[in-house]
Amino acid sequence: MKNKFILILFPVFLIFFLINSISYANDLPLINNSQNLNTSGSKDLKNTSSDLYINNGNIGLGLSWSPANSALFSGFADVRYWFNRWFGIDGGVGMISSSYGGTDNLLGAGYLNTFHLTTFQIQGMVPIVERQHFVFYGDLDIVPEIGSPSFGYEILPGIGIEYAFPEYSKMSVYFQLNPIPAWGYTNGNYVAYTPVFMGIHFYF
Repeated sequence: MKNKFILILFPVFLIFFLINSISYANDLPLINNSQNLNTSGSKDLKNTSSDLYINNGNIGLGLSWSPANSALFSGFADVRYWFNRWFGIDGGVGMISSSYGGTDNLLGAGYLNTFHLTTFQIQGMVPIVERQHFVFYGDLDIVPEIGSPSFGYEILPGIGIEYAFPEYSKMSVYFQLNPIPAWGYTNGNYVAYTPVFMGIHFYF
């Protein structure tokens, strides 16, 4: 089931890419010869477009939080970079802390098992709708989780929104939903499912 699910992710993101490429082509302004002669060579079309996200091409440092339920907390520091209007990447490192009971617990039913896992997060992002202070994107988030005695991973496809404040555009907030996970774990330990990501970035 997991393999089938992972296989459908690639055409989904290809569709996102094609839709965005077509939208970009349709939005290109017509530039006549006189405009070309008066335009400086150092000023390209990308930087004059009001539809290009304002933090495109800048490095964003941020803090993120992934709440799943009252027994789980996951936080991490990350770096985000939008290469162009077709692709961005985000990577970070953090910690998952969780307490739970049940039959999956190594201590047995009725006992709370508290554990901490170091997490590494990397995701690719494909803009679907992009404006100067706003980008709506599809994403694929991969989260390895390392601890003792457990090891796990999550593969989280989803969608997200990032918004840069007009008054201070170098600061942005984002909200991301990854509702359909694929995951694995070892030693009977439960791997934390974190479908919601939110955070803040400062771009330089």
